[in-house]
Amino acid sequence: MRRQQAFTLLEMLIVLGIVVLTLLISWPSMHRAVQKNAERQFWQIFRQAWQAAQVRSKTSQESTRVVYLRHRNLIVFSWPNDSEQIRVPETLFVKRFNDIEMKKTGYVSPQTEEFISTLDGTDYQMRIQLAWGSYHVQAIQKGPAGNHTR
Repeated sequence: MRRQQAFTLLEMLIVLGIVVLTLLISWPSMHRAVQKNAERQFWQIFRQAWQAAQVRSKTSQESTRVVYLRHRNLIVFSWPNDSEQIRVPETLFVKRFNDIEMKKTGYVSPQTEEFISTLDGTDYQMRIQLAWGSYHVQAIQKGPAGNHTR
């Protein structure tokens, strides 16, 4: 009988050790990338909900209220007979968020809401402009000495 060639236990342990070491080294950067992607996805979902509220306001003549529920970490868009909830990622700290009322015409009073990313200290300022309720999110990143850069 011929003896079949196979990996020895030692060789398998060495390969397994290399795989585990590779995973341990890459885990923090992978986890950070997932968290950063969650922040980006939040801003996209928020923009879609905002635009849908504007269209609904103008076509159905329904006002929309946007509130932040701190105890549940949710931003809620509510209008007569329905609502939409958006979960704020754990990496975004809501520094300031006043209740927003989008009128039946789509008009929103000008104001600024603030979020801070705990990932890199980015300060997100959501500035709601006068007129038809458009807004702009400006990301201000802190430099190495704590100075703000854009």
